Amino acid sequence: MMNDKKENRICPTKEGVAARKWMDNKAVILLTAAHNPAITTSVNRTKIDGTKTEVHCPKAVIAYNNIMGRVDRFIQRKGRYLIEDL
Repeated sequence: MMNDKKENRICPTKEGVAARKWMDNKAVILLTAAHNPAITTSVNRTKIDGTKTEVHCPKAVIAYNNIMGRVDRFIQRKGRYLIEDL
């Protein structure tokens, strides 16, 4: 369900790094060498009223969100323990 009013651009480079501008609620700029920026996948997003809608987004966004979720959990768990600098 790609919104035609939203601007999406993909700019590949010779070095294998690609830049993509993807419009979500705001512009999201991606630089990736790990994912093909043209590949999209869909996710379910819950709106304020509780209804769910399907949103198409680049695969790199899903990978980023998964990694950042793990980092957040690590930081939360690390905070439970006192770690002194040596």
